[in-house]
Amino acid sequence: MTHENYTTTQKNLVVIKLGGSIITDKKMVGVIRKATIQRLVTEIVSACREQDFLPLIIHGAGSVAHPIAAKYNIKNGIYTNTEITIERKFSLIKTHLAMQKLNEIVVAAFEQLHFPVFSFHPSSMGITTDGRLISNEIENNDITFNLAPIQIALNLHIAPILFGDVIFDKKRGFTIISGDQIFAHLVRQFSSHIKYAIYVTNVDGIFTANPTLHPDAKLIPELKVKASASFDEIKERLKNYINFEQSKQDAQTIDVTNGIIGKIQESLAIAKYCPVNIINGEIPNRIYNFLKGKKIVKTTIIADE
Repeated sequence: MTHENYTTTQKNLVVIKLGGSIITDKKMVGVIRKATIQRLVTEIVSACREQDFLPLIIHGAGSVAHPIAAKYNIKNGIYTNTEITIERKFSLIKTHLAMQKLNEIVVAAFEQLHFPVFSFHPSSMGITTDGRLISNEIENNDITFNLAPIQIALNLHIAPILFGDVIFDKKRGFTIISGDQIFAHLVRQFSSHIKYAIYVTNVDGIFTANPTLHPDAKLIPELKVKASASFDEIKERLKNYINFEQSKQDAQTIDVTNGIIGKIQESLAIAKYCPVNIINGEIPNRIYNFLKGKKIVKTTIIADE
């Protein structure tokens, strides 16, 4: 089976992940940055209308859901040494409802601009296996993550909006599916239709260290990776440029999906299908300018064949 199993009549898709670090205040639990969301959505809608693009949006959880997920160890599932309590089971719906609240605000920002969107909840679209999506794996005629509704929405020129979510898992019972993993999955499945793949975050791209804590950190404008390289191989090659261990230690907020490290890992898996751009959404009009084809500050991850 080829990597792409879904086609659409839309040929200019832009897959955009709005990171939790940009749409929430990750230092304050539950604080949603509504004005920032509206500004980013306005930039996306304006550029897409002018360029005849159709966005496919995924957003993160930030401080809205990560603290709940961490408290109840949702990522590792129910089959762990953690006691199986009724509170842990209720934590699933608590996390999902928190994400739903954030999702409603993102959806409303598009609606305010009269741009047709539809919200898709990953928890109801399928299952994972040990925390990972299996691309179109079919068992007993059952697709484990069904993108057919998204395909139809795209054909109707309705922009799908997905988000990091809780999800049921064949091995763990339940887990967290990150927005980054969903982003990568969608890029793989719709790769021949994609114009741009973009991570919107709160920094200019990938740095040699955490730029908020290390003023001497250098931006890496372009990161070329071999399509067949593993994450460990990439870490070895870049060890003189990126301190991965320091990046983990520098994380000052709760993120159960690995933050920038997770973005690099997911990007490695999809760079052979489509270059991945990491862009700072804190800078007004940077997303708009990029979608308009202008040169901006960013990191682009590219497959080096």
